[in-house]
Amino acid sequence: MSRINHLNRVRLENLFQKSSIGLIELTNEGRILRANQKTNEILQTEKDGLSCNDLIEQIDLNYDEKHGIEKIKVNDKNIWIEYHLNPLNDLNGFHRYILSLNDITDKKKAEKRRNLVEELLEHDIKNKLMVMDGYIHLLKETNPSEKQTKHINKIEKTEDELKYLINNITLLKKADQIKKTKIDLTKTTEKTIEKLQHKLKQKNIKLETDLHNELQVNGNEILTEVIKNIIENAIQHSDCSKIRITTKKTNDKTILNIEDDGAGVPPKLQEKIFQQGYTSDREHGLGHGLYLSKKIIENIDGEIEYKDSELGGSNFQLKLKQKTNL
Repeated sequence: MSRINHLNRVRLENLFQKSSIGLIELTNEGRILRANQKTNEILQTEKDGLSCNDLIEQIDLNYDEKHGIEKIKVNDKNIWIEYHLNPLNDLNGFHRYILSLNDITDKKKAEKRRNLVEELLEHDIKNKLMVMDGYIHLLKETNPSEKQTKHINKIEKTEDELKYLINNITLLKKADQIKKTKIDLTKTTEKTIEKLQHKLKQKNIKLETDLHNELQVNGNEILTEVIKNIIENAIQHSDCSKIRITTKKTNDKTILNIEDDGAGVPPKLQEKIFQQGYTSDREHGLGHGLYLSKKIIENIDGEIEYKDSELGGSNFQLKLKQKTNL
């Protein structure tokens, strides 16, 4: 049995040392026990680069945050690393961690180039839309015929759709770039509701709320856009007379329910509503709103689900991770 255990230890050591990603073994106090060859290559240790201790200090390792992406300086050059921290407990209860490292500098450079192209495109499209706005305004002043007015209205609708698409692209970029932090869900929801009061009054929709105080969740400012999008969806497309927004807490999650007493979604379509491009109303929507909301919520480690509401219509349920420590 001791020979088998010895062979297993040798195999594990070979896997550790020959891994294609950097691996560092740490104690729960942060003391480094060993590092593999790939770690030395990433940190350029043999060329007067970083020691493992230098790395731990640079990334400011937090044992509560098990994953991160950090820019570090190695031999006067900036590189990007992605790291994962995994607990490793042996039979004696000795707590250790394995810190895995990947050099993602090339990936980051490619992202930077792509972002530059996207920004240039967004800038150019916005400029062209401003030109379109000007010409539409001039056309309206020429006392157009009924047929010409229909054409102008179609151009305006296309213009609005382009603006909507650009806004969605911007939101997705923000969702990726803004770090997760602690956010007060109740205050965020109340501020969003306040911005939509005029639309609720226009449609004569009654709003009920039951929001608990001190609900700190994992998120960022983009969460406002998700809540706004779902409420606007109910206002514009559900044919409802009442919207109810409530919160509740479970053991590890805070749940935000946005319900209405409208038509709801037929069972056969409920699985499709979060798909990219899906909409039941082609005349007034492009089908990106709920898809975008889902991506944003997933980006902050949450979930969004559709359920039938007790009010008779839809219930969009946001399940958000509770945040107690920054």
